[in-house]
Amino acid sequence: MAMEIKVINYDGKDRKLEFDIDGLISAEALSGKAFGEAMIDPFRGLMNINTLRAYLWSGLHKNNAELTMQEASEVLNAGIKAGKSLRDIINDIQYALKQFGILGTGESKGN
Repeated sequence: MAMEIKVINYDGKDRKLEFDIDGLISAEALSGKAFGEAMIDPFRGLMNINTLRAYLWSGLHKNNAELTMQEASEVLNAGIKAGKSLRDIINDIQYALKQFGILGTGESKGN
């Protein structure tokens, strides 16, 4: 079964949001938070914009190695200005993480 890649368009450009292990390691280093902590914080009502930007950058960087953190901030700004809530952006990131397989999808993968 082919994995569906999440495509976002916050700034007038279609961008693939896709994760891999190297990107997640970078996101942890950039945010200063372990993956599990970063994923649970939004559910505890804790929002760290630095963490959000780090994970957005990580997911976009896989298909655009030239993307800088500043450009990720600009994409984030454009999304917010276009009416995306922080929850919408978190949902997009979590969807892409589920597609990668690191967050549960509710489906059994078998043995």
